[in-house]
Amino acid sequence: MCFNAVMQQSLVFTDLDGTLLDDRYDLAGAADALDQVHAMGAVAIPVSSKTRAEMLLLRRHQRHPTPFVFENGAGIDWGDAQHWAPEMSTMPSGMTLHGLGYAQLCQRLIRLRNELDINFCGFSELSAEKVAELTKLSLVDAGLAKRRTASEPLVWLDDQQSVAKLKQALAKHDLLLQKGGRFYTATSLRQKNDAVSEIIALLNKQSWRPRRVIVCGDSPNDLSMLALADMALLFSDTVSDHGDTPGLRKRMKEYLINAANPPEVLEVNGAGHESWLTAIDSSLSDLKQN
Repeated sequence: MCFNAVMQQSLVFTDLDGTLLDDRYDLAGAADALDQVHAMGAVAIPVSSKTRAEMLLLRRHQRHPTPFVFENGAGIDWGDAQHWAPEMSTMPSGMTLHGLGYAQLCQRLIRLRNELDINFCGFSELSAEKVAELTKLSLVDAGLAKRRTASEPLVWLDDQQSVAKLKQALAKHDLLLQKGGRFYTATSLRQKNDAVSEIIALLNKQSWRPRRVIVCGDSPNDLSMLALADMALLFSDTVSDHGDTPGLRKRMKEYLINAANPPEVLEVNGAGHESWLTAIDSSLSDLKQN
């Protein structure tokens, strides 16, 4: 099969929950969608708040595995002996990890909770059964969600005054409080855009340079990487946990439009691998025509 040269140099970064994945949590379908993008001549890289253990399950379904970014940018798993980009002379391998260690992060959060008298609970303090109940994951998948290395999701943190207090306190320790689809998550200062920028910089040093960067996301913690895109695909699931979905998407779109280098923004109604693949196919087709 002969691919259009422009399409061959398209790079896609995608969030998982609420974007490539919906409530069905169909990893096989998501992996097949990623493989179909590979067949179109583009490279698609998952970027998620999920743990490395969770994302390895997705990779095992892929016929053409790629690197992935886990825990909101804290780590990149490059894989081993993966030829995911054409004409790459030097291929990274293994895993890179940044930020405060998980045990230290959890200890700091508990100390701040006591000092600030704020009500929240981290995944480290919950059983797999409770995580499964809160996330709608299976018990096995909930166990994988608890295998964290550098970030801590917080439950029952729903008072905005408490959110502001904790965010300010974390900042003094060079830590962030990021809002995802269901929970706030405490992380290092490294975000999704830092990992995405690292991958793009690596490619720019090689003979394969992305001419077009497409980024897919649905949550506030995706904004940093969406702002790096040439084309930002802004997803919204009609059955989401975001609450005010139309208002949230409007605020995210305004943020992107007012970014230093605003991307082209395409709004996508729905989530899951079918909606995702249709949106990517349309974006690549438009690129080919141009």
